[in-house]
Amino acid sequence: MRIGIDARMYDEGLGIGRYIAKLIAHLERMDSADTYIIFLTRKNWDSYHPGHERFVKKCVNIRWYSPSEQFLLPLILLWHRLDCMHFPHMNVPIAYPGAFVMTIHDLILLKHPLSATSASSTRHPLIHTIKHWCYRIILRIALRRARHIITISQSVKNDLVGLCSVASERISVIYEAADPLPAQESCARLSRFSNTQFFFRAGNAYPHKNLEGLLRAFQRVRRTAPHGVLLLCGQEDYFQKKVLSRINKLGLSDAVVHLGSVSDACLAWLYAHAIAYVFPSFEEGFGLPAVEAFLHGCPVLASDIPSLREVCGDAALYFNPYDSDDIAKAMESLLNKPSTRHQLIARGSRRAQSFSWERLARETAGVYARYTAPL
Repeated sequence: MRIGIDARMYDEGLGIGRYIAKLIAHLERMDSADTYIIFLTRKNWDSYHPGHERFVKKCVNIRWYSPSEQFLLPLILLWHRLDCMHFPHMNVPIAYPGAFVMTIHDLILLKHPLSATSASSTRHPLIHTIKHWCYRIILRIALRRARHIITISQSVKNDLVGLCSVASERISVIYEAADPLPAQESCARLSRFSNTQFFFRAGNAYPHKNLEGLLRAFQRVRRTAPHGVLLLCGQEDYFQKKVLSRINKLGLSDAVVHLGSVSDACLAWLYAHAIAYVFPSFEEGFGLPAVEAFLHGCPVLASDIPSLREVCGDAALYFNPYDSDDIAKAMESLLNKPSTRHQLIARGSRRAQSFSWERLARETAGVYARYTAPL
Protein backbone atom coordinates (compact mmCIF):
# COMPACT_ATOMS: atom_id res chain seq x y z
CA MET A 1 0.00 0.00 0.00
CA ARG A 2 0.94 3.63 -0.48
CA ILE A 3 0.07 5.49 2.70
CA GLY A 4 0.28 9.26 3.09
CA ILE A 5 0.73 11.06 6.40
CA ASP A 6 0.07 14.78 6.73
CA ALA A 7 3.15 15.82 8.73
CA ARG A 8 2.90 19.56 8.17
CA MET A 9 2.71 20.04 11.96
CA TYR A 10 5.81 17.90 12.52
CA ASP A 11 8.16 19.48 15.08
CA GLU A 12 6.00 22.58 15.53
CA GLY A 13 6.16 22.59 19.32
CA LEU A 14 2.59 21.31 19.49
CA GLY A 15 1.24 18.14 21.05
CA ILE A 16 0.02 17.09 17.61
CA GLY A 17 3.55 17.59 16.25
CA ARG A 18 4.95 15.17 18.79
CA TYR A 19 2.17 12.68 18.03
CA ILE A 20 3.10 12.79 14.32
CA ALA A 21 6.84 12.46 15.01
CA LYS A 22 6.42 9.48 17.33
CA LEU A 23 3.94 7.74 15.04
CA ILE A 24 6.29 7.99 12.05
CA ALA A 25 9.36 6.97 14.05
CA HIS A 26 7.69 3.81 15.32
CA LEU A 27 6.10 2.96 11.98
CA GLU A 28 9.64 2.97 10.56
CA ARG A 29 10.62 0.25 13.04
CA MET A 30 7.84 -2.09 11.96
CA ASP A 31 8.30 -4.94 9.51
CA SER A 32 6.08 -3.87 6.64
CA ALA A 33 6.04 -3.73 2.84
CA ASP A 34 4.02 -0.51 2.79
CA THR A 35 5.39 2.72 1.33
CA TYR A 36 4.82 5.88 3.35
CA ILE A 37 4.69 9.35 1.81
CA ILE A 38 5.42 11.96 4.48
CA PHE A 39 4.11 15.41 3.55
CA LEU A 40 6.11 18.26 5.13
CA THR A 41 6.47 22.02 4.71
CA ARG A 42 9.67 23.90 3.92
CA LYS A 43 9.79 25.00 7.54
CA ASN A 44 9.98 21.49 8.97
CA TRP A 45 11.60 19.77 5.98
CA ASP A 46 14.96 19.38 7.76
CA SER A 47 13.38 18.23 11.01
CA TYR A 48 12.55 14.78 9.64
CA HIS A 49 15.12 12.39 8.23
CA PRO A 50 13.64 9.10 6.98
CA GLY A 51 15.05 6.10 8.77
CA HIS A 52 13.94 3.60 6.13
CA GLU A 53 13.82 3.59 2.33
CA ARG A 54 10.08 2.89 2.44
CA PHE A 55 9.56 6.40 3.89
CA VAL A 56 9.69 9.22 1.35
CA LYS A 57 9.53 12.95 2.08
CA LYS A 58 7.45 15.28 -0.08
CA CYS A 59 7.34 19.05 0.33
CA VAL A 60 3.86 20.58 0.48
CA ASN A 61 4.34 24.20 1.42
CA ILE A 62 0.73 24.76 2.43
CA ARG A 63 -0.07 26.20 5.83
CA TRP A 64 -2.71 24.45 7.91
CA TYR A 65 -6.09 26.19 8.25
CA SER A 66 -5.40 28.08 5.00
CA PRO A 67 -7.60 28.28 1.86
CA SER A 68 -4.85 26.43 -0.06
CA GLU A 69 -5.28 23.53 2.33
CA GLN A 70 -8.83 23.09 1.11
CA PHE A 71 -8.36 23.78 -2.60
CA LEU A 72 -4.76 22.94 -3.57
CA LEU A 73 -3.77 20.16 -1.18
CA PRO A 74 -6.40 17.70 -2.52
CA LEU A 75 -4.90 17.95 -6.01
CA ILE A 76 -1.40 17.28 -4.70
CA LEU A 77 -2.55 14.26 -2.74
CA LEU A 78 -4.45 12.85 -5.73
CA TRP A 79 -1.31 13.10 -7.86
CA HIS A 80 0.48 10.73 -5.45
CA ARG A 81 -2.16 7.98 -5.94
CA LEU A 82 -2.43 7.02 -2.28
CA ASP A 83 -4.27 3.97 -1.02
CA CYS A 84 -4.87 5.66 2.33
CA MET A 85 -4.20 9.14 3.70
CA HIS A 86 -3.87 9.89 7.40
CA PHE A 87 -4.81 13.36 8.62
CA PRO A 88 -3.60 13.51 12.25
CA HIS A 89 -5.82 16.48 13.08
CA MET A 90 -9.29 17.74 12.19
CA ASN A 91 -8.06 20.06 9.39
CA VAL A 92 -8.98 17.71 6.56
CA PRO A 93 -9.21 19.08 2.99
CA ILE A 94 -12.84 18.13 2.52
CA ALA A 95 -12.58 18.13 -1.29
CA TYR A 96 -10.08 15.24 -1.20
CA PRO A 97 -11.95 12.25 -2.71
CA GLY A 98 -9.49 9.53 -1.71
CA ALA A 99 -9.68 7.11 1.21
CA PHE A 100 -8.55 8.68 4.47
CA VAL A 101 -8.51 8.19 8.22
CA MET A 102 -8.25 11.01 10.72
CA THR A 103 -7.24 11.48 14.34
CA ILE A 104 -9.31 13.59 16.71
CA HIS A 105 -7.36 14.64 19.79
CA ASP A 106 -10.18 16.50 21.51
CA LEU A 107 -13.34 18.50 20.89
CA ILE A 108 -12.33 21.45 23.04
CA LEU A 109 -12.95 23.92 20.21
CA LEU A 110 -16.49 22.57 19.98
CA LYS A 111 -17.14 22.40 23.72
CA HIS A 112 -15.24 25.56 24.75
CA PRO A 113 -15.13 27.78 21.64
CA LEU A 114 -13.84 30.84 23.51
CA SER A 115 -11.20 28.97 25.43
CA ALA A 116 -8.93 26.98 23.18
CA THR A 117 -7.09 29.65 21.22
CA SER A 118 -5.64 33.06 21.91
CA ALA A 119 -7.10 34.21 18.58
CA SER A 120 -10.53 34.12 20.19
CA SER A 121 -9.48 37.00 22.43
CA THR A 122 -7.07 38.94 20.22
CA ARG A 123 -9.08 39.08 17.00
CA HIS A 124 -12.32 40.79 16.13
CA PRO A 125 -15.30 38.72 17.39
CA LEU A 126 -16.71 38.51 13.86
CA ILE A 127 -13.47 36.94 12.56
CA HIS A 128 -13.48 34.45 15.39
CA THR A 129 -17.15 33.59 14.73
CA ILE A 130 -16.48 32.96 11.03
CA LYS A 131 -13.45 30.78 11.79
CA HIS A 132 -15.40 28.82 14.37
CA TRP A 133 -18.21 28.10 11.92
CA CYS A 134 -15.64 27.01 9.31
CA TYR A 135 -14.20 24.65 11.92
CA ARG A 136 -17.63 23.16 12.64
CA ILE A 137 -18.43 22.69 8.95
CA ILE A 138 -15.07 21.10 8.11
CA LEU A 139 -15.25 18.86 11.18
CA ARG A 140 -18.77 17.67 10.36
CA ILE A 141 -17.95 16.87 6.73
CA ALA A 142 -14.61 15.25 7.59
CA LEU A 143 -16.19 13.01 10.22
CA ARG A 144 -18.84 11.90 7.76
CA ARG A 145 -16.38 11.15 4.93
CA ALA A 146 -13.54 9.53 6.89
CA ARG A 147 -13.20 5.77 6.41
CA HIS A 148 -12.30 5.55 10.09
CA ILE A 149 -11.59 7.85 13.03
CA ILE A 150 -8.89 7.46 15.65
CA THR A 151 -9.23 9.10 19.07
CA ILE A 152 -6.62 9.25 21.81
CA SER A 153 -9.02 8.39 24.62
CA GLN A 154 -12.39 6.79 25.27
CA SER A 155 -13.49 10.15 26.62
CA VAL A 156 -12.98 11.79 23.21
CA LYS A 157 -14.73 8.87 21.53
CA ASN A 158 -17.72 9.37 23.81
CA ASP A 159 -17.79 13.05 22.87
CA LEU A 160 -17.77 12.19 19.16
CA VAL A 161 -20.67 9.77 19.65
CA GLY A 162 -22.65 12.12 21.86
CA LEU A 163 -21.94 15.51 20.31
CA CYS A 164 -21.31 14.64 16.66
CA SER A 165 -23.53 11.55 16.24
CA VAL A 166 -20.63 9.42 14.95
CA ALA A 167 -21.33 5.68 15.09
CA SER A 168 -19.23 4.01 17.78
CA GLU A 169 -17.98 1.28 15.42
CA ARG A 170 -16.37 3.92 13.19
CA ILE A 171 -14.02 5.01 15.99
CA SER A 172 -10.92 3.32 17.41
CA VAL A 173 -9.30 4.45 20.66
CA ILE A 174 -5.51 4.35 20.36
CA TYR A 175 -3.70 5.83 23.34
CA GLU A 176 -0.73 8.16 23.11
CA ALA A 177 2.38 7.58 25.21
CA ALA A 178 5.35 9.47 26.64
CA ASP A 179 9.10 9.02 26.71
CA PRO A 180 11.45 9.74 29.62
CA LEU A 181 12.97 13.18 29.22
CA PRO A 182 16.78 13.60 29.24
CA ALA A 183 18.13 12.90 32.73
CA GLN A 184 19.28 16.05 34.50
CA GLU A 185 20.92 15.98 37.93
CA SER A 186 20.83 19.77 38.10
CA CYS A 187 19.45 22.69 36.15
CA ALA A 188 21.31 25.97 36.65
CA ARG A 189 18.22 27.98 35.80
CA LEU A 190 16.23 26.26 38.56
CA SER A 191 18.97 25.82 41.17
CA ARG A 192 17.36 28.40 43.48
CA PHE A 193 14.45 26.00 43.99
CA SER A 194 16.63 23.02 45.00
CA ASN A 195 15.71 23.30 48.69
CA THR A 196 12.15 24.48 48.12
CA GLN A 197 8.88 22.61 48.42
CA PHE A 198 7.19 23.32 45.14
CA PHE A 199 4.26 22.19 43.01
CA PHE A 200 4.36 22.74 39.30
CA ARG A 201 2.27 22.77 36.19
CA ALA A 202 3.38 23.04 32.53
CA GLY A 203 1.57 23.97 29.32
CA ASN A 204 -0.55 26.71 27.83
CA ALA A 205 -2.86 28.92 29.88
CA TYR A 206 -6.10 28.71 27.91
CA PRO A 207 -9.14 29.30 30.17
CA HIS A 208 -10.20 25.65 30.12
CA LYS A 209 -6.84 24.82 31.74
CA ASN A 210 -8.21 26.45 34.92
CA LEU A 211 -5.10 28.27 36.13
CA GLU A 212 -7.40 30.75 37.84
CA GLY A 213 -8.70 27.95 40.09
CA LEU A 214 -5.17 26.70 40.72
CA LEU A 215 -3.98 30.16 41.80
CA ARG A 216 -6.90 30.62 44.18
CA ALA A 217 -6.23 27.17 45.63
CA PHE A 218 -2.57 27.95 46.13
CA GLN A 219 -3.48 31.19 47.87
CA ARG A 220 -5.16 29.03 50.50
CA VAL A 221 -2.26 26.56 50.65
CA ARG A 222 0.10 29.41 51.50
CA ARG A 223 -1.76 30.01 54.75
CA THR A 224 -0.60 26.66 56.11
CA ALA A 225 2.61 26.33 54.06
CA PRO A 226 4.02 29.88 53.87
CA HIS A 227 7.26 28.72 52.28
CA GLY A 228 5.65 26.67 49.53
CA VAL A 229 6.09 27.66 45.88
CA LEU A 230 4.10 27.08 42.70
CA LEU A 231 6.09 26.97 39.46
CA LEU A 232 4.36 27.49 36.10
CA CYS A 233 5.88 26.76 32.69
CA GLY A 234 4.62 27.66 29.25
CA GLN A 235 5.24 29.77 26.19
CA GLU A 236 4.24 33.38 26.69
CA ASP A 237 1.05 34.42 24.91
CA TYR A 238 -2.11 36.41 25.51
CA PHE A 239 -3.41 34.05 28.20
CA GLN A 240 -0.07 33.63 29.97
CA LYS A 241 0.08 37.41 30.35
CA LYS A 242 -3.38 37.34 31.94
CA VAL A 243 -2.11 34.73 34.41
CA LEU A 244 0.85 36.94 35.34
CA SER A 245 -1.53 39.81 35.99
CA ARG A 246 -3.73 37.57 38.12
CA ILE A 247 -0.74 36.42 40.18
CA ASN A 248 -0.02 40.02 41.10
CA LYS A 249 -3.65 40.81 41.92
CA LEU A 250 -3.85 37.83 44.28
CA GLY A 251 -0.67 38.94 46.07
CA LEU A 252 1.18 35.79 45.05
CA SER A 253 4.13 37.32 43.21
CA ASP A 254 6.52 36.05 45.90
CA ALA A 255 5.10 32.52 45.82
CA VAL A 256 4.16 31.79 42.20
CA VAL A 257 6.95 31.89 39.62
CA HIS A 258 6.25 31.80 35.90
CA LEU A 259 9.30 30.28 34.21
CA GLY A 260 8.18 30.73 30.62
CA SER A 261 9.38 28.03 28.23
CA VAL A 262 11.80 25.49 29.69
CA SER A 263 14.04 22.88 28.07
CA ASP A 264 13.25 19.18 28.28
CA ALA A 265 16.19 18.77 30.65
CA CYS A 266 14.81 21.39 33.05
CA LEU A 267 11.34 19.89 32.72
CA ALA A 268 12.79 16.53 33.78
CA TRP A 269 14.36 18.24 36.81
CA LEU A 270 11.00 19.76 37.74
CA TYR A 271 9.27 16.38 37.60
CA ALA A 272 12.03 14.82 39.69
CA HIS A 273 11.99 17.44 42.46
CA ALA A 274 8.37 18.62 42.68
CA ILE A 275 6.03 17.70 45.48
CA ALA A 276 3.51 16.99 42.74
CA TYR A 277 2.40 17.90 39.24
CA VAL A 278 -0.99 19.66 39.42
CA PHE A 279 -3.44 19.12 36.54
CA PRO A 280 -6.45 21.43 37.19
CA SER A 281 -8.06 21.42 33.72
CA PHE A 282 -11.79 21.50 33.09
CA GLU A 283 -11.23 19.59 29.84
CA GLU A 284 -8.48 17.42 28.30
CA GLY A 285 -8.33 15.01 25.41
CA PHE A 286 -5.71 12.78 27.00
CA GLY A 287 -3.40 14.41 29.56
CA LEU A 288 0.13 13.60 28.39
CA PRO A 289 1.93 15.51 31.20
CA ALA A 290 0.44 13.06 33.69
CA VAL A 291 2.12 10.13 31.92
CA GLU A 292 5.40 12.09 31.79
CA ALA A 293 5.09 12.70 35.53
CA PHE A 294 4.57 8.98 36.15
CA LEU A 295 7.73 8.18 34.19
CA HIS A 296 9.77 10.57 36.31
CA GLY A 297 8.48 9.54 39.72
CA CYS A 298 6.35 12.63 40.22
CA PRO A 299 2.98 12.35 42.00
CA VAL A 300 -0.02 13.73 40.11
CA LEU A 301 -2.92 15.77 41.46
CA ALA A 302 -5.62 15.78 38.81
CA SER A 303 -9.06 17.11 38.00
CA ASP A 304 -11.80 14.55 38.43
CA ILE A 305 -12.81 14.58 34.74
CA PRO A 306 -13.35 11.52 32.48
CA SER A 307 -10.18 11.79 30.37
CA LEU A 308 -7.82 12.19 33.33
CA ARG A 309 -9.59 9.40 35.25
CA GLU A 310 -9.10 7.23 32.18
CA VAL A 311 -5.40 8.02 31.81
CA CYS A 312 -4.36 8.17 35.46
CA GLY A 313 -6.45 5.36 36.94
CA ASP A 314 -5.55 4.87 40.61
CA ALA A 315 -2.24 6.70 40.22
CA ALA A 316 -3.52 10.23 40.89
CA LEU A 317 -5.18 12.09 43.72
CA TYR A 318 -8.33 13.70 42.31
CA PHE A 319 -10.13 16.96 43.08
CA ASN A 320 -13.12 18.91 41.83
CA PRO A 321 -11.65 21.47 39.38
CA TYR A 322 -14.59 23.82 39.98
CA ASP A 323 -13.83 24.00 43.73
CA SER A 324 -10.59 25.79 44.60
CA ASP A 325 -10.89 24.63 48.22
CA ASP A 326 -10.91 21.02 47.03
CA ILE A 327 -7.81 21.65 44.90
CA ALA A 328 -6.12 23.17 47.95
CA LYS A 329 -7.04 20.16 50.11
CA ALA A 330 -5.41 17.81 47.60
CA MET A 331 -2.23 19.90 47.59
CA GLU A 332 -2.16 20.09 51.37
CA SER A 333 -2.63 16.33 51.69
CA LEU A 334 0.70 15.72 49.96
CA LEU A 335 2.42 18.31 52.13
CA ASN A 336 1.05 16.73 55.30
CA LYS A 337 1.12 13.02 54.40
CA PRO A 338 4.41 11.87 52.84
CA SER A 339 3.07 8.31 52.74
CA THR A 340 0.38 9.37 50.25
CA ARG A 341 3.07 10.84 48.01
CA HIS A 342 5.09 7.59 48.09
CA GLN A 343 1.99 5.55 47.23
CA LEU A 344 1.20 7.75 44.24
CA ILE A 345 4.77 7.47 42.94
CA ALA A 346 4.61 3.65 43.06
CA ARG A 347 1.21 3.55 41.37
CA GLY A 348 2.33 6.04 38.74
CA SER A 349 5.34 3.93 37.83
CA ARG A 350 3.05 0.96 37.17
CA ARG A 351 0.50 3.09 35.33
CA ALA A 352 3.13 4.46 32.94
CA GLN A 353 3.61 0.97 31.53
CA SER A 354 0.07 1.08 30.11
CA PHE A 355 1.12 3.47 27.35
CA SER A 356 3.42 2.69 24.42
CA TRP A 357 4.32 4.49 21.19
CA GLU A 358 5.12 1.10 19.66
CA ARG A 359 1.57 -0.04 20.37
CA LEU A 360 0.17 3.21 18.98
CA ALA A 361 2.08 2.69 15.70
CA ARG A 362 1.06 -0.97 15.42
CA GLU A 363 -2.63 -0.28 16.05
CA THR A 364 -2.62 2.72 13.71
CA ALA A 365 -1.06 0.60 10.94
CA GLY A 366 -3.88 -1.86 11.54
CA VAL A 367 -6.39 0.92 10.88
CA TYR A 368 -4.61 1.75 7.60
CA ALA A 369 -4.81 -1.90 6.53
CA ARG A 370 -8.52 -2.27 7.34
CA TYR A 371 -9.85 0.94 5.86
CA THR A 372 -8.27 1.29 2.41
CA ALA A 373 -10.68 -0.90 0.45
CA PRO A 374 -13.55 0.85 -1.36
CA LEU A 375 -16.67 1.31 0.72
